[in-house]
Parts: sequence; C-alpha cells; structure tokens
Amino acid sequence: ILSGKVKTYRHSTEGKETIIRLLKPQETFMDAVIFRNTDTSAISAQSIEPTKTLKIPQKIIHEAISKDSILA
Repeated sequence: ILSGKVKTYRHSTEGKETIIRLLKPQETFMDAVIFRNTDTSAISAQSIEPTKTLKIPQKIIHEAISKDSILA
C-alpha cells in the first residue's frame, strides 16, 4: 500500500463479513497467494479510503527469491 487504507476480509457461508486486517501505507496484503499456485483466495481486499497500491507480479517475486534466498 503506497497510500490510503485497505481492509482484508472474508464472508462466512451465512454471508457474514469478518474483517481480518486493517492495513495502512507500507504494509502488504495477500502475500500467501504469491506462494500458492493460484491467483485466487478465500480472502478479499477492499480500499476503505482513496488508496494507491503497487502490484508486483508473482513471477517477479519468485524470480527474486530464487536469486536471493534471504528474501524467502
């Protein structure tokens, strides 16, 4: 998150929303998806005020980790 605020949340089978985290600038989210072989997650994210984010493609993260194990 470059600026703004984001909430991560999930919905129960009954439709109840549970907020997992409230995030602010310089925090990351949806990190677990990077290390799974999927582009989907049971967790959703939504900005709660005007927000700018930076998306780093999964492929770039994997390449960086394979070159520098400290990143892992």
